[in-house]
Amino acid sequence: LAWFPEGSKDAFLTDLFAVNAGDCLLVQLGGDARQTLTLEGRREVRSLSWVPDSFNFVGFHVGTQAPPTFKRFFSNEKALAGQTIFRTGADGKNRQVLDPDSETLRQGEAYWIYCKGASDFSGPLKVEFPLREGLVFGELLREQSLKLANESDETRTVTVRLLPSSRPDKSDLSLPSLAGGVALSYYSLVSWSKFDEPLTFEMPPGRVQEIQLAVRRRDMPQSGDPGAQYESLLEVSDNKGMLYTIPVSAKGAVNYAGLWVG
Repeated sequence: LAWFPEGSKDAFLTDLFAVNAGDCLLVQLGGDARQTLTLEGRREVRSLSWVPDSFNFVGFHVGTQAPPTFKRFFSNEKALAGQTIFRTGADGKNRQVLDPDSETLRQGEAYWIYCKGASDFSGPLKVEFPLREGLVFGELLREQSLKLANESDETRTVTVRLLPSSRPDKSDLSLPSLAGGVALSYYSLVSWSKFDEPLTFEMPPGRVQEIQLAVRRRDMPQSGDPGAQYESLLEVSDNKGMLYTIPVSAKGAVNYAGLWVG
């Protein structure tokens, strides 16, 4: 699919009408000035679908702090370790990553990577939750689980924190109004605790950690708009450069007051 600016001679060839979260795109920039592209929209965490025995154009969930090297990132994935990687330079040309032991991945950058055989690799720290759209509690659902797996050969310090959501400057009629943040609790040992501070814990190699989360609708401010939605972002990061941002949403408490006849 391709998109061309309106008014250009190739505008009639446009067949790309939406940019989906998690997709990797090649953008050709005209002119001689640097530009900043800001994208606003729904967060989404998508698993990678690798085409075996082929080059794949993919990006990964990495942060800006201490990003991992290519060698370390792929070291435990047989289909990708030691395979050929290309990255796009500032001149727009692809060049091979010849020193994967020192070159690092960058946030927001995609690469051509050869996958030898089948793979479902998304990163050495794997994150799973019920729906691709995130932790969606809706009106009635109270609890959901977040599952983390350390699939590397090194211990990772993982931090999970709750962040505020926002709305684009331009009104999007397809989005419900934002009523506020989602109040959450997490299950610890034998009781529930308010998720008001970041959670930090160690994950040895091979460890699978499940975090049980529950929404506290009574602690969320009431909204005058019955269609409003409460939203937050759940950030999962580790000390090896991985970073996931998971959308969280819920509707307010349903008021059952009144006369009911059955």
